[in-house]
Amino acid sequence: LNGLIRAEALRDEQQQIIDFQVLFTNPAVDKILALPPGLVLGRRITELDPDLSRNGLLDQCRQVMDTGKPTRTDYFYRPAGRWYDVSAARYDNSLVISFIDVTETRK
Repeated sequence: LNGLIRAEALRDEQQQIIDFQVLFTNPAVDKILALPPGLVLGRRITELDPDLSRNGLLDQCRQVMDTGKPTRTDYFYRPAGRWYDVSAARYDNSLVISFIDVTETRK
């Protein structure tokens, strides 16, 4: 079961990426993240997980947008207490994020 998110880059006056706003999710996202249906759509990714700006994943997403080079990493999503294998790639002015729950393989 893969979660899929498409998020638009939000930029400040200097055109620096400050966040990403979720434009699309597939139905698996809410199930995988154990969230109420529709909660993710329209939100900023740092609202969904404030740790993103502290643990380096937001910087990795910025780098994907700047370079066009995809990234892949394991990520601990504290609100759900789960580990995810996360891949991100640029698509126009947006970021496409795919993830799967890998918690059981990390035990």
